[in-house]
Amino acid sequence: MIIVLGGIVAYGISNISLNSTINQGTENNVDNFANSRAQVIANSMSDKLLMRISDDPTYRETQATDDHLGGKATYVVRDAFFENDSLIEITVIAKFKDIKNIIIRYIEKPGERIE
Repeated sequence: MIIVLGGIVAYGISNISLNSTINQGTENNVDNFANSRAQVIANSMSDKLLMRISDDPTYRETQATDDHLGGKATYVVRDAFFENDSLIEITVIAKFKDIKNIIIRYIEKPGERIE
């Protein structure tokens, strides 16, 4: 009887430990998915802004927020000067669930490439 009860207690302890490990693994996967999704949102929005700039070289945006791919993307497009070069700075802050990802890109102004 003691052996049977000991086996049941040991099984219960190992089952609780395994359940805790599986829950932690699931939480890690959800966080990794949210991180990846926030990065995809930021990259996609910055590419979208690059297309807008290629369509209209004078396009600038002080600050705007779009719903994009299931998350929110807040972005700013402005002129910037970096090491004596006149560039366009694109800053995108993407948020998916509680995860934020920030991308800052510098591009040459269309039609102003000097070689």
